[in-house]
Order: sequence, then C-alpha cells, then structure tokens
Amino acid sequence: MRRWNLSERLYRVSVPAYQYSPADWIDHAFYGVEDPDLNAVIVLSILDEVVKISGRATLIHGLYVKRACQGQGYGRALIDVAQTWARSQNTNGLFIRAHASAVGYFEHLGFEQQPVRDPARDYPHRMWRPN
Repeated sequence: MRRWNLSERLYRVSVPAYQYSPADWIDHAFYGVEDPDLNAVIVLSILDEVVKISGRATLIHGLYVKRACQGQGYGRALIDVAQTWARSQNTNGLFIRAHASAVGYFEHLGFEQQPVRDPARDYPHRMWRPN
C-alpha cells in the first residue's frame, strides 16, 4: 500500500498512533482498500469481541480521505466496500473507535454509538454498523 505525502503536523500527530510492531502482525491480518488515484484508503482487520451482538466484527483501523477530496463520496464508497468484505468474512458488521470529530460522519453513514466498557482504557467513541 502506498502512502500519501502528509503534512508534517498531521504525520507527527497521527501516524505514530497507527504504527504497528511486528508482534501486531501475529495477532492481526490487516487488509487495505484504496481508490486508484490514492484519494482515499481504508484499513481493516477482523476483531473477535462482543460488540452490539455477540460475534466477530470487521474493525476499521483507519479511514483516510485527502482533504481536497472530502465530500465527494470516497469515504462512503470505502465503507460500502468494507461492509461487503465484512459479509464475505462472516463477520456481523463494522466496528470503529472514532475520534469525537468523526462521530457525526459515522452516524450519517448508519453507525450507532456503543457503550464504553472500560472508561479508563477504552476509546470514548465506539461505533457499530451491522451487516
């Protein structure tokens, strides 16, 4: 997967949070989908945890759309691809740990907020969209 030329601030603030160690690759199989012009990319894996209903979920690790391409349907298209992929993997739906600024966007795409199980350790915005 290719990467975009991120601004220095964005790279410094966000990229380290999404870096994985070799040990992460043992427990997770990561899948990526990008549009041909690299305007948007989504990173997925399978998550075995109880979400809204018991079972497996497809975890969205990140959804990235270039600023100049936002509002043109790239994010929605990649979420739809992820939903189709989730069904093919026999998972029950899509799960994301969203930033507060993205909650409204994901609600617009049909995601529902889920309760936080452990406030000290869990992400404050857990969202779910069933298949």
